[in-house]
Amino acid sequence: MVGTFVLAAAAALASQSGWVDVRDEMGKNFRLVEASFVLDGSEVSHVRAPPGEELPRSFRAFEGPLAPGTHALNATLIYEGRNRGVFTYMDDYRFRVSSEYAFDVSESGGPASLVVVARERKGPNVPFEQKPRLEFVPEPGSVITPITSSPRP
Repeated sequence: MVGTFVLAAAAALASQSGWVDVRDEMGKNFRLVEASFVLDGSEVSHVRAPPGEELPRSFRAFEGPLAPGTHALNATLIYEGRNRGVFTYMDDYRFRVSSEYAFDVSESGGPASLVVVARERKGPNVPFEQKPRLEFVPEPGSVITPITSSPRP
């Protein structure tokens, strides 16, 4: 029992302070109404706007310890269309954008901070339902580095 406590305490001490922020840069045709985040297979955040309202353009989705090593974050944002001008049908649309980000947290002792940025794909040929996209951006000074898969031969 004492050994388990010591191992848990050592793991907590080895963890970095970490957080995930959300920044919504989608255009005025979209309202962010729901967001959920799964870190290493466990849901760490799920927020939903009250009916008829939307979530803030920026908010902190997660804050807590992150152990050094490999992690995976899955972000899912749900948007509703917003009526503007002649496009009166937009309120009837819901858009779900989901993406996963694999990353390493180094043992160097700095913060493990990441921003999930929602942006709109531009272009006249991009279907409306494919416009939302997510980018994962480690903040300057963060000990997070992305894991990129190597190309297959």
